[in-house]
Amino acid sequence: MRVIEKIFEEYEKNGIALGYANLDAIAATVEYEGSYAVAVDYLKIKNMPDMVYYLGHELSHCRTGATHKLDSPFELKIKNEFKANKYFALNYMPPESFNKAFGMGLRETFELAEWFCMPEWFVAKTWEYYSDNGLLAPAKD
Repeated sequence: MRVIEKIFEEYEKNGIALGYANLDAIAATVEYEGSYAVAVDYLKIKNMPDMVYYLGHELSHCRTGATHKLDSPFELKIKNEFKANKYFALNYMPPESFNKAFGMGLRETFELAEWFCMPEWFVAKTWEYYSDNGLLAPAKD
């Protein structure tokens, strides 16, 4: 199953509403009394890796409860963005998948981004996090 299909399945399974809105941002999550909705301005999304990232990232805000008001302190926003990105990475680009890709000879960020169907910057950030935290198998040369 492709990653985008898994993301849509998780939206449906968890009863998270997903829809289009003309937004200043690319996407936004709304929480009201324990229920979630995600609005996406699809016209601002350039390619499939970006679509995967934004849909998965907003889904991750819902799954972790890491939401905040627009006027929340900057520190809370950063904390919630980190939680959402971490959840998304661990569930859709887990360390085992990196190890599998490495075993297939994929070593460049652009190769991994293609393989995962994720933006290069997010693959690089996730790879760095996993490396820094000892979550990847040692490289075999």
